[in-house]
Amino acid sequence: MARHRRLPSIAASMRDELTAAKEASPAIARRMPRDLTIIMQLDKATGQWRLALSKKDMIPSWNEIGLCKDAFNVPAGTETTYRRVVRTHPTTKRKYTNYIAEMRWIEAEQEAQPA
Repeated sequence: MARHRRLPSIAASMRDELTAAKEASPAIARRMPRDLTIIMQLDKATGQWRLALSKKDMIPSWNEIGLCKDAFNVPAGTETTYRRVVRTHPTTKRKYTNYIAEMRWIEAEQEAQPA
């Protein structure tokens, strides 16, 4: 991923936006180099985070998945599931496939440390 050095700051800003959002289940998407789209979502009712990596006509690479897991602080052991969605382009009417790698987790509450 060409801009992997910027990925931690992108991840932090996406997390901050989601935490501050007023909606019950906000989602944010960012387009990255090499046709990768990162979608982050927070279900405020359950505290469940969702990180999805989507690419058109190609599965996200193991390297892309690993870099994003690190940048977004996905807990070790979180399962990655894969799926594909066939879509139709709105103007050309051509069909294409989005390949999605998705992770879901709930973060443990951080206990306050005595001063």
